[in-house]
Amino acid sequence: MPIDLPSELSDYLDMVGKGEVPFLSIDDECEIYGKVLNDVIHGSISLHPLLIKFIDTEEFQRLREIKALGMTSLLFPTANHKRFEHSIGVSHLAGQFVQALDRKHPELEISRSEILCVMLAGLLHDIGHGPFSHTFEKFMRAANPTAQWTHEQASLDMIDYLITKKDLLPTIKAFGLGDEDIRFIKELIFGPLNGCQEVTARPKKRHFLYEIVSNKINGIDVDKWDYLARDGYQVDEGGSFDHQRFITHSRVAFTGTGNDRRRCIMFRDKEVGNFYDMFNARYRMHKKVYRHRVSLILDEMIVDVMKAADGHLRLKGLNGTFYKLSEAFKDMAAYARLDDGSIRTWIKNDDSLEMEEAKALWKRIDERKLYCCIGRTEPRESIDQTIDTILEELTAMLVKMPDANFISAERFRKNVIILKNEFDYGKKDENPLDHVLFFEKKKLNYPKTISSNEVSKLLPTTFSETEILFLYRSEDKIEQRGAAAVVEAWAKFSHFSLKNSTVKLSEIKYSKTTKLTPQEVKMKENAKRKLDFYGKGLPLAQ
Repeated sequence: MPIDLPSELSDYLDMVGKGEVPFLSIDDECEIYGKVLNDVIHGSISLHPLLIKFIDTEEFQRLREIKALGMTSLLFPTANHKRFEHSIGVSHLAGQFVQALDRKHPELEISRSEILCVMLAGLLHDIGHGPFSHTFEKFMRAANPTAQWTHEQASLDMIDYLITKKDLLPTIKAFGLGDEDIRFIKELIFGPLNGCQEVTARPKKRHFLYEIVSNKINGIDVDKWDYLARDGYQVDEGGSFDHQRFITHSRVAFTGTGNDRRRCIMFRDKEVGNFYDMFNARYRMHKKVYRHRVSLILDEMIVDVMKAADGHLRLKGLNGTFYKLSEAFKDMAAYARLDDGSIRTWIKNDDSLEMEEAKALWKRIDERKLYCCIGRTEPRESIDQTIDTILEELTAMLVKMPDANFISAERFRKNVIILKNEFDYGKKDENPLDHVLFFEKKKLNYPKTISSNEVSKLLPTTFSETEILFLYRSEDKIEQRGAAAVVEAWAKFSHFSLKNSTVKLSEIKYSKTTKLTPQEVKMKENAKRKLDFYGKGLPLAQ
């Protein structure tokens, strides 16, 4: 006999708790007690009521104020999308993926609680991001390197904070989740916890579930599918792969032997080309957007802004304790106050002398007076020199260079920024497809690997490349030219080819009517003999 269900979620959960009615299916709970929103990437998305409980917190709503691509919107004006919609998109795909596997493999008995855990992990995987997304991690490495902080760890801390301080634990348990499920959610996001070598919340026969949100084996997961599709759409770098085909053509099978025997996700062999398209799309987005020269310059400037403001911003924590910007992660109540807009507002509205440096840097960003690119090497498969080694070589060359010896070594080291710009397919110098399992149409339960030779002779054989980017903080044009000369000399001496930079000493032109300073006179004389000087293979002053 049909039972009339209450219209309020709390009444429904109360009836379930008393045993008066069983849990509805997840789809029915979404239909009756959930919400539907329209997403530019995935269309209509149904939100489960448990997800809504987390979404409707100020800590999650804070993601509306954190741009997914940080300051890249100054380079790509339409790249204004936020971590908020990305998180919902990942949760949506995670739910689609795990439920598709459940329909194909009823023998796996994927539980209701496991489906909810996977969806929650997708929703909360980025809740720990700081202002300007990944740029904040750069700041933390520079300002507080001993913290070994990551946004994934902050996500786990924020989950604990929401459960304990925001009183979400009763709701979680009302939906049938327990303490082990909470650990499972964290492992889905982070991997093994507390120094463990392996995940422990689920046995190996259920390890395929760990490959959905954050795949540590081959990098194929719903997080990547959403951000590539969403970021590509926002910057008009359309994706050439179809993530829905991955979900449609996926199965689960056992792999390994003995203690290493576990279940894993595999894909239809005909999708191998689609995977190469996905990893190539990732490479293109890193090359053209994420690690574009101007994007990296803006990152470095925002890092310097936050470093300058670090000792002067004070964030109030849960018990009234105040924390510096680089220490806010110690208290999630303080950390939750951080987003792109709050940082900008605090700095720009602070008229104290202590904040002048940070305000001046932000003014440079607003006025597009960005750090200067003084050199950029042609990419190589790998570069062995460390940044510290390159800096020492540049400094040694500086004191012997006639083009730049008016810059002190101390000032040069303060202003120069050296970045290793690394690009790959997601597995460093390895082919990520070597770590993906496939199945054939008539051998559904027999996982196999596919070598690139079986696919095409035109596929890449090298999967990583590195270039070195040299930036200079000072706006002084003379200094920039001198620093560029040092980089050119170092490149020739170290057998590197340079791409075009924003400063070319060989193109410096002086008007006959221009009154030159003594430094500019010296630069003009040095520039005239520069090509002959380098042409003789003598980058060091004689």
